Amino acid sequence: MVRKKNKRHIQSTPSATSASANETQPKSLTVTDTELQELIHQGLIVDEVHEVLSYNRKSMPWVDNFIRLLIELEKQSNDPREKSYHALMRELFSMKAFRDASSQDGLIPKVEYYRNKIDDRIIDFITQIGKGKKGWLSRGSVATLRQVSTTKRVMDLLNIAENKGPETRGQIIVF
Repeated sequence: MVRKKNKRHIQSTPSATSASANETQPKSLTVTDTELQELIHQGLIVDEVHEVLSYNRKSMPWVDNFIRLLIELEKQSNDPREKSYHALMRELFSMKAFRDASSQDGLIPKVEYYRNKIDDRIIDFITQIGKGKKGWLSRGSVATLRQVSTTKRVMDLLNIAENKGPETRGQIIVF
């Protein structure tokens, strides 16, 4: 999916803060350059760029369109949970791109790192934004999060959010 070819980049900023940051925003982000440009325009201050990966925009034009769509959906939303969900989806998309690139390059420790980071972000989102309330995520949202999650712990939280209850023992989703 992501290849080191073009001058355009997917960027990870481990220490980024916004002038209008609230307590639910992470201090580190994994973002595409399209999203980074938008965040800087909104007042984000980047302290450090940890890693940069490139991809071929000509063969994957949908990437920028997808990111722009999520940015627009977040801007249009009046619901703070929905805004947080769209921000989460952008970050998960970027982390998955890093995970796939690391896998293609045979960097197994990095694959595990990004897999764990994806699950941690989903868990943080559900516990902080969901605040333990059942049924507040739509079925489509839950289905999308299931596609990027890898552990039983995340699947249980998604089931609780969707009012299904925990997974039965032994069901682990392998991504």
